Amino acid sequence: MEKVATTTITSIKFGHEWNAAASGYADRMKAALVSAFYPFGSLSEGQRLAELLVRYPRAEESARAALLPQIVKELWRDRGCDHVCALHLWDPEEIALVTPTSSTEISISRGNVEVTFPHGGSTYRADLIMDAWLASGFAPGWAEMRDEDGVVDLRHFYKCRVAAADATDKEAAASAAEYPEREDLSEWSSWARENLARVKALAKLV
Repeated sequence: MEKVATTTITSIKFGHEWNAAASGYADRMKAALVSAFYPFGSLSEGQRLAELLVRYPRAEESARAALLPQIVKELWRDRGCDHVCALHLWDPEEIALVTPTSSTEISISRGNVEVTFPHGGSTYRADLIMDAWLASGFAPGWAEMRDEDGVVDLRHFYKCRVAAADATDKEAAASAAEYPEREDLSEWSSWARENLARVKALAKLV
């Protein structure tokens, strides 16, 4: 088994090459951000919050000042539930949320959404986020996972999960044989979407 099959993911990042002026930019960024929210309880329904956060990095200074109160209100509108424990403004074009239980940081900047897992990483949550992103329909964009040694090849990451079921799932083994080795990420993401249910199940086997 390749090392990446059992690696612990410390961060996952979407959208480095997205052009803020391009058509569909806001929809892609929102899809990435909602995917990042997916494993984190009350944030998983944060459609309105995602819309506000996507606007923040691209806004003029005066508009950002007006957006902040709306973001804060959305974060703490439910008094019975803490959506986050901290809100960071790292620079004028980057804003980050910190989740209250795991202290995971979800940051958004101009063209990037990044999730950083503390305390040794979280491959399980990284799997959930990637699955949500694939299901969003925007997967032919750009994504990156990291472990303690650097960038993880996503193709190998998921191929190993399919291969891990070889002994118990012959259908998954057959699917692994069809795994695209091409460099074209759109072809890889098409394969991943078609096998999404199996990939989600296999994530628990490794």
